[in-house]
Amino acid sequence: MAKSRTDDNTDITRVEGAGFLDQYVEEDHSLDGMDEYVLLPKLKIIHGSSDHALKKQFGEGSAIIRPGDALVVKQEEGQDFLFVPQYFYVEWCKWSERDDNDTPNIMESSFDPRSPTARKAKDKDLRFELYEGHEDRPAKEQWNYRYVEHLRFPGVIYDSEHPLDGTTVVLSFEKGEHYQGQNFISAIKMRKRRTEEGLLVQIPLWAQVWQLNTAHRERGAKNWHGFDFQPAAQSVIDVIDVPAMKAEHERFKELHEANRLGVQDEDQDEGDNADTKEQPEF
Repeated sequence: MAKSRTDDNTDITRVEGAGFLDQYVEEDHSLDGMDEYVLLPKLKIIHGSSDHALKKQFGEGSAIIRPGDALVVKQEEGQDFLFVPQYFYVEWCKWSERDDNDTPNIMESSFDPRSPTARKAKDKDLRFELYEGHEDRPAKEQWNYRYVEHLRFPGVIYDSEHPLDGTTVVLSFEKGEHYQGQNFISAIKMRKRRTEEGLLVQIPLWAQVWQLNTAHRERGAKNWHGFDFQPAAQSVIDVIDVPAMKAEHERFKELHEANRLGVQDEDQDEGDNADTKEQPEF
């Protein structure tokens, strides 16, 4: 189970002392309009290239939820947390240069594997695209667009000992961490159980519990931080949670198929220190 936490958590999901609202909850529809488009918060690791204020507040290698900056774990204290991936999808995005303050971070995005954005993200020779007009600049001053394949796992922190228990977040693997996302997919697909008839059957994605922690990575002169995973001591959810978990899986599926599911990607430093040009073909 999860280890002890600090008091650095800015808890955005819990409100105390509002019992007078209980009588209105059952028939409340004030949030219904927000279901038209769901923008999910993201699990973010603090890297060496992250904002200085974040590094000072949480420490490099810590994981937080953005937006909201709620602390999930601190790497320096060896903390971990439990996570249930409720859905999986792939998104391809075109990112602008980190230093380009006049252009949105994400310029294009697509769920279509046949789209030009996806095609370029999958091809190591097309993954970086020089800004127009930068051809004559010195190499160190040239800016590049970057086409990225994101492996997305919307899910929930499933940890009764964690102050953020029940919080919906997205675990996303991209850039230097793309290979770890592939490893996670393989591990999930290998999770099976034996029936009374002796058959091996797949454990549903939304019923699997995984233990996550952050870890330091090195590849030559490159270094960054990423998520490591292992089966939790309780490898599947409690039976009482099955209806809600399955329903959430179906909700994410419907939103994704309707192009109404998004992730709050704010930063470009997720594994940026890894050499993404060496990312394997997929």
